[in-house]
Amino acid sequence: MSKLPHRAFLSDEHAAPASDTQSIRSGRSLSSSASATVKHPDLHEPGLNASLVETVSAWFEQGTVTKAMVIGQVALAINPIDLSAGPFGTEHIRLDNFPVLEKVAPNPAFIEQLPDNPGHYSVDLAKITKTSVAFHYQLHINPSSIAPWAPILLSPLWKPEPTQLSAILNYSLNPAFDLRGAPSVTLRNLILVIRLEPGSKATACQSKPAGTFSRDKALIYWRLGDVTLSPGQPAGSIRARFITEGEARPGNTEARWELSGQESLGLGSGLAVSTQEEKEADPFADEEKGDGEVETEDKGSWKNVPSVKRIVSGTYLGV
Repeated sequence: MSKLPHRAFLSDEHAAPASDTQSIRSGRSLSSSASATVKHPDLHEPGLNASLVETVSAWFEQGTVTKAMVIGQVALAINPIDLSAGPFGTEHIRLDNFPVLEKVAPNPAFIEQLPDNPGHYSVDLAKITKTSVAFHYQLHINPSSIAPWAPILLSPLWKPEPTQLSAILNYSLNPAFDLRGAPSVTLRNLILVIRLEPGSKATACQSKPAGTFSRDKALIYWRLGDVTLSPGQPAGSIRARFITEGEARPGNTEARWELSGQESLGLGSGLAVSTQEEKEADPFADEEKGDGEVETEDKGSWKNVPSVKRIVSGTYLGV
C-alpha cells in the first residue's frame, strides 16, 4: 500500500477552523467542549484490545449537509495473563482501511511507524498495560460526498413575529447515511436544541413535547433518550414558541447523540486494528526451490483485535 498524497501528520489541534462555523447563525454549541475530551473505556479482553471513538461534526442549511468533518482516536491496551511475567516485547499491528485517513498521528511514547509500510506499526506492549491513546486521526472526506457521514438530518422552520418566535425542528434519518445493510440505526442519548440568536431575550417558552427552557441562554432542549431511525420513516418533529421582548431572530438547532455497542463496529470509517499471526513453518516443505520458482514472503495472516467503538456527535448544527 503506497502512501496517499493527501495524508499528513495531525497536529495537536483537532477542532474545526473558525471559518467552519461562520455559515451557521451564531450560538455556542453545547457539545463544543464535550467533543474536545474523549473517554475510552477500560478494556478487559485477554491479549491486545482496541477502543475507537470517532467524532462527527456536521453543518446543515435547510436540511442539507453543507460541511462535515470526522476525527477519531484509537486506544490500545494489553491484558497479559501474568502482569509480572515481563518483558512483554512488541507487537506488529496494522490499521485496516488505512487509505480513508487524511491525517494520522501515532503516539511516539509506544508506537513506531514501520519503514516503507504505511499503516503498519510496532507497539511497545509494556507501555499499554492500561488503556492508552495510540493514534489521533482525521478522515479524508471528498467535498462531493459529505452527506453520508451524518446519520440524522436537522431541518428547522422559523416564524418570527413582533413578540414571539415559533420554531419547528424536523429530524429524520439521513437517506445518504450508509447503514451497511442494517434495517435501522439507534441514536443513543439523543438531545435536540433550539436556540435564539445571541442577544435575543425570551421570557417564556411553550413546547411540544415538553422541553427544558433556559431563559438565560434563550434556548430550549429535549432529552429524547434512545431513538431508532429507519429508511422511509416519517420525520419526527418538535415545536417551540418563545415569548420574547421585542422581535427576536432565529439562532440555530443542534443535535447531540452517539452510536455505540455492536451496531457501531460496522459504521463510520471502517477503520480497525489487526495483528499479524506468525505462520508456522511446514516441516514437510521442500527447502530448495526448483528452477523458475519464486520465493515469496508469507509471514502469516492477520486477525482483528478485539475492539469496542463509539461514534459521537461533535459540532452538529442546523439552520
